[in-house]
Amino acid sequence: MIQCNRFKKEVMKMNNNPIQWYPGHMQKAKVQIQDSLKMVDLVIELKDARIPKSSTNPLLEGIIGQKPRLIILNKKRKRFFSKLSRKKKIAFIFVIFLCVFLLIFLYLSFVVNPVILHATEANVKSLTQKALSSAVYTVISNNDYYDDIITYTYDNNGKIAMITANTLEANMLSRQISSMAQGSVETMTNEGIDVHLGAFSGLMILANSGPFISMKLTPIGTISTSFRSEFVSAGINQTNHRIYIEIFGSVSVILPTASPQIEVSTEVLIAECVVIGEIPSTYLQSSYLDEMLNLVPV
Repeated sequence: MIQCNRFKKEVMKMNNNPIQWYPGHMQKAKVQIQDSLKMVDLVIELKDARIPKSSTNPLLEGIIGQKPRLIILNKKRKRFFSKLSRKKKIAFIFVIFLCVFLLIFLYLSFVVNPVILHATEANVKSLTQKALSSAVYTVISNNDYYDDIITYTYDNNGKIAMITANTLEANMLSRQISSMAQGSVETMTNEGIDVHLGAFSGLMILANSGPFISMKLTPIGTISTSFRSEFVSAGINQTNHRIYIEIFGSVSVILPTASPQIEVSTEVLIAECVVIGEIPSTYLQSSYLDEMLNLVPV
């Protein structure tokens, strides 16, 4: 009971003498402001834009008095964001993210991709041409197809009267080469191609610097072929007849935002023969034989 009464007396004493909180540095600043106001024509007051009323010191009103005053609001951007609702904040962040993503996409499409394509195009064409040529040589290496696809017909005087092409044999040969070339290109694309990391910076000066990164290649469509016949003079009454096969293919390079196609073609000599006798001008000056060689039988 005695302790309870003592506690009540202490509480009453505190109520009669309220706690004062006024640090010395605040009093010192107040005095300095009052002294400086005599030499000041304009007072600039800085407030927090988020809490302009709460951040005002009530003592300044009495100190400044009638002096002209300029109020500056700080942290205005934070004030704008703090007033947004939750949904608006999410939408705002989403718009910013979308803009950043769009800028990155445009940079990759118009700056990085051309540099990578420039750094890889020559190498891709070279590798693809090697794959196509290798397929042709694999097919024709052990066979002489000239007599199988070209037939000469002579007249009674021993002169060449007609040159015919065996379209069935020609197209069987074309199919074998196309199939082999398709396999070679697929093997080449599965291995990919190495590109310097510097090419991804979008700067040509760094395109050949940095470690290698393997990029994926994809064959596009099927390999197509066509034959070309050529007659070249080889001496008196002699003509060298050459048959070439042209192979066409497309390879796609998988880039960050696109997959541009690189068209590749190569021409390989598959057969030749020195013909004794005069070749009719009909075959020398026309594409008749080429059309027959490229004729696909129904």
